[in-house]
Amino acid sequence: MSKSTPASVPKRIVICCDGTWQSSVSEEFSIPSNVTRLCRHLARSGKDESHKVWQQIVYYDSGVGTGSLRDVEKKRQGATGDGLSVNVIEAYNFIVMNYNPGDEIFCFGFSRGAYTARAVAGLVTDIGVLEPRQMQIFPDLYHLYKQNTDSDKLFTESQVWLNFVEGKLGDEERKNPISGWRKEQLEDFKKEWRLQADRREISRNVKVVGVWDTVGSLGIPDLRWTSFSGNRARYAFHNVKLNEYIEHAFQALALDERRQAFQPTLWYLPKPSGKPKKAKKPSELLQVWFPGVHINIGGGSDDLLNKAEGDHEQMAYITWAWMLQCVSPYLAFDEHGIEETMKEHAKLLDQIAKCSDHHSPKGWVETAWSYVPSVPFLGSVTKHEHKVDRGWGTGNFVDSFSGIMAWTNPVVRKPGECSTEKLKIDESGNRSFDTIPLAKLDDFGTTNEQIHPVAAFRKERYDNTLKGDLCCHGLKGWKREEEREDGRVIRYKWYKVEGKKRIELPEYLIAKSNRRTNYERLMMAVDGNSVEEEEFLDKIDKAVGH
Repeated sequence: MSKSTPASVPKRIVICCDGTWQSSVSEEFSIPSNVTRLCRHLARSGKDESHKVWQQIVYYDSGVGTGSLRDVEKKRQGATGDGLSVNVIEAYNFIVMNYNPGDEIFCFGFSRGAYTARAVAGLVTDIGVLEPRQMQIFPDLYHLYKQNTDSDKLFTESQVWLNFVEGKLGDEERKNPISGWRKEQLEDFKKEWRLQADRREISRNVKVVGVWDTVGSLGIPDLRWTSFSGNRARYAFHNVKLNEYIEHAFQALALDERRQAFQPTLWYLPKPSGKPKKAKKPSELLQVWFPGVHINIGGGSDDLLNKAEGDHEQMAYITWAWMLQCVSPYLAFDEHGIEETMKEHAKLLDQIAKCSDHHSPKGWVETAWSYVPSVPFLGSVTKHEHKVDRGWGTGNFVDSFSGIMAWTNPVVRKPGECSTEKLKIDESGNRSFDTIPLAKLDDFGTTNEQIHPVAAFRKERYDNTLKGDLCCHGLKGWKREEEREDGRVIRYKWYKVEGKKRIELPEYLIAKSNRRTNYERLMMAVDGNSVEEEEFLDKIDKAVGH
């Protein structure tokens, strides 16, 4: 008598990939990134709109250049991107070992971890989720996956894939023919793969991909005298594009980042090809610009462990709350834990205010005294708390364009005009390992970019306060105005005029409070809204009818 397997509980499989040199699973104390914050505040289970209960399981992946490596090796991996393929394969393996048909897949990441998360999602949406026992032949499949030279097609639309499923040998296999039992194993897999076409199709769906500031290909810096784009081309087989199998895609982007190696990698919704396709609901895409440099957007700045020159995590908390708000319809979070974490952060701001005075000129005595903790009855070590330290998104930023990066050419980010590295392929289908030219995203599709209102608030405050501080480099030349429809204000928008060209981007609308927790407004309330913040948001809410 055969024993039937009990029905499995539906699961949400959440993949979280941290940034370069960032790890929350080491012996060293660290400031958590937004990736860590998100996975630590996920509820163990949640209900969807139909009240169906979902188990939520999390896979956390430390960034490239972490773990038990020597310092030199950590720096080498961080600089070259080596180890990224391993991270992708390990995350995919976790999905395979836990997936049942009907489960939902989520991918989150920051920086190069964002690239990893997008690569994992691309692999899933391309080949689907294998059964655990089929991972025995995954190395052969992944080897072929890396041979896909057509960056505009999915691997499963390539000739390499067709050769694989039809049992034909590719060029590499002809040179090193597979013999014996492994060849039989591959042939059996190919037969079974065709029989399981329905399973493969449903397993290609990814519910959400949420990332903080995906950086140009791999973030490998081009110095003034040399180019590393050839090294980046080695990893160009990864599918990080947005496709119809990804239901929702969200990205937070940094306005103030100027390092050439950290140019943003935006998604785009492809333009209609003119070829008839099966009707499928288009992906939801939202990419929002925030003030700050790369680390301000993704979080995890170690400044709080060193000089504490202000709240470098303030903007990261805002982008974290924004991401929570975006994905809250699809994932359940520990709301009490989130509120407590936000309160702890507010307490930390009080300590920063007492232990630093970074806005005032200092002599050596004043500088030395600023490192002494506050002692009761001796008074505060600072003469004042600067008004931008505790405002909404007005905390201190440190220019990331320094150190070795100062040897590169500064590149100011251009909202609405971003480019992407486009892999160059010769007539024989070979990748170019010399250079990857930039191409305008507008040539390929729609990016659905918006600007967060915190940028307007910060810019307004800084215009009348501090000089020399970072404040929205990417918005220089931009102006903000009301957008009207039938004489009624429907939202605010930003625009820039260059000659005869006018570029417009809508301003992101912070949702009004309803039955579901509003994480963005909760973040502001916990920190204690100032009069200016309340008036600023009230003006927007009234204008758009909230």
